[in-house]
Amino acid sequence: MTHLFFNMPTGNSLVKQSIVSAAFKLWLKDVKQEKNLTYIDLFSGPGIYEDGSMSTPLFILQEICSSENLAKRFNVIFNDKDLLSIARLRRVINGFKNSNKLKSIITSCCMVDENILQEFPKIKTQHSFAFIDPWGFKGVHPSYLKELLDLRNCETALFFSFNQLHRFFTCERLDPLLSDLFKGRNLQNLRKQIKKENVTKAEELLLTALIENITSLSDNCFAVPFRFRFEDALKTSHYVIFIVRNVSRFIALKEQLAAYKACSLSDHFCHSQKCFEQGSSPLCKKEQECSYKRLQTMLINTFNQQSISFNEILDKFSSRYTNALDNPYLLRDFETALSGLAETGMIHMKGKKVSKKTVFTFRSP
Repeated sequence: MTHLFFNMPTGNSLVKQSIVSAAFKLWLKDVKQEKNLTYIDLFSGPGIYEDGSMSTPLFILQEICSSENLAKRFNVIFNDKDLLSIARLRRVINGFKNSNKLKSIITSCCMVDENILQEFPKIKTQHSFAFIDPWGFKGVHPSYLKELLDLRNCETALFFSFNQLHRFFTCERLDPLLSDLFKGRNLQNLRKQIKKENVTKAEELLLTALIENITSLSDNCFAVPFRFRFEDALKTSHYVIFIVRNVSRFIALKEQLAAYKACSLSDHFCHSQKCFEQGSSPLCKKEQECSYKRLQTMLINTFNQQSISFNEILDKFSSRYTNALDNPYLLRDFETALSGLAETGMIHMKGKKVSKKTVFTFRSP
């Protein structure tokens, strides 16, 4: 099975490695003093391409094993249903410096189903990072996602082949797996709604429904989606949905993912997807104005008649709008929107320049 995919990394593969590593490092920065950490990869593959390049699982392991002290704190779980892939992965891991210092490491060969985490009952810790990258969307089950998200500080990078998911949604018979993935939703109604829309709007509706279902599995879930396109077309190939458990990491991750775009996240208002995307185009002036007006309206409605600092605005706004589909804004977007409100007299800004401690007083709308 490995020869079908693991020949050499594509451009999208390299971006995937970078953004997952960025999310992992943000999480690690906050938890590295903890004594019991876990990294979980349920679809690890062999960890290495045929040309010798490392894939995402080994990029993460390399970070974990960067120091003996850090390695000693980590339980690592690699799983893949393909025995040859796991055998190759084990050989590669054995050559890693400090891999023998890990608190524990499991390399298993299991089919991923709703009970997969029962294979590793002693390894689940409150501070965990899970990388879930299946073929298509089969193998993703709300039951084990809920188990992971019920851990207080478990963050997840979840990949979907969106092209395949959309195809299953629009074909004559609904795939039974969709009933689990969209549990609690009226799939027939969602299906009818999608069929009425153009491809762009249908994709947005499906992505929104998917994220809402995932984030409803547990409390304190902040979602940041990132869109990948086929490298030779504008069509969506897949998404990664980051589930973050801390408001400051939610804000920081959006800033990091914006580096893979041509402009600020607010360009989603002219683009099809309300999320981060590799290589999107800058907004025209009119679209930028619409984007900032929407943010300004949200700020006024949220902080009416309050005096509040810039830092507090970021935290409270992000705690209210926990999904980057609704809150794609970056620091520079908030700065521009607030400065514009101050210039028009709708709010009062203490000082001439926006800083973290700048206090804004919102008047009645």
